[in-house]
Amino acid sequence: MEAVADMNAPRLDAVLRRSAIGMSALEFIETVVAPVLQQIGDRWHAGELSVAHEHVASAVTRRVLGSMLAASSDREGAPAIVVATPARERHEFGAMMVAATAAAAGWSVVYLGPDLPAGSIVVAVERHAPRLVALSVVSTEPVGSEIEDLRRLLPKDVTLLLGGRGLTTETKADGVVKVSDLGSFRTYLRTVSAGRAG
Repeated sequence: MEAVADMNAPRLDAVLRRSAIGMSALEFIETVVAPVLQQIGDRWHAGELSVAHEHVASAVTRRVLGSMLAASSDREGAPAIVVATPARERHEFGAMMVAATAAAAGWSVVYLGPDLPAGSIVVAVERHAPRLVALSVVSTEPVGSEIEDLRRLLPKDVTLLLGGRGLTTETKADGVVKVSDLGSFRTYLRTVSAGRAG
């Protein structure tokens, strides 16, 4: 957080990469990345950090998580998962942590990034034939119609997962699975890998 407050991108990069090397991928995501991103968000909302601070930290974190994801692409024989955020959802760190978590669990990850309309996600699904599609929703802007469109367009044998702070009890999610946090997401991945869920 000192590196974030100083807007010292090289130092933040070095600290994150050193942590990533010294820990398992899951431990790094859950004990370093997630708490740091939470603190940045909290301090930004409190007016202690500016948008510039957040952007510097975002760029560095994106690079570090991106390098973790690059190592997991095209795993021969591994189950595939497509990860994105729905249209108009520009906050991608939840999706990146989901993607990195799936990669650490041995899945072949197709990470599409933020702000993807349903039709574009379906194109990726047709190309990669995943078992799962995971969407992260952080903002409170309604995304129900986009989720309904995606569920309608996806093949029936592809499970749609939803997670993130933006989900509410009002979020329309017929025919999808909601996960509350990275721990429940990991549990669901194990269940699917063991053949007990679709």
